[in-house]
Amino acid sequence: MSDKEMRAEYDAQHNEWPGLDWFTWQLAWHAARPSAAPAIPEGFALVPIRPNQDMCYAGQIKAREWPKFPLRIAPIYQAMLAAAPKAGE
Repeated sequence: MSDKEMRAEYDAQHNEWPGLDWFTWQLAWHAARPSAAPAIPEGFALVPIRPNQDMCYAGQIKAREWPKFPLRIAPIYQAMLAAAPKAGE
C-alpha cells in the first residue's frame, strides 16, 4: 500500500471532516491562532494608557524649558514618550 493510499484510508477512518486533509487542517489552525503580539506601525509606540510618574516628571521638566510657548505640546509629549517604560518592563 502506498503512502498516499495509507493516508486516504486513515483520513476515511479517523477524520471528522471528510475531504479535509491534515495539511489543510494545519494551515487553517495556524491561520486562526492569534498572533503573539500585535503589530505596531512605524512611527507609533506602545505606551501605558495613563502616564506614570516618570512620564509626568519628564513632561514637567520639558514644560519648564518652554515657558514662552505654553501651547507647544509636541516637545512635552515627546519627552513623556521617551520616559515611558518599554514593552515588557
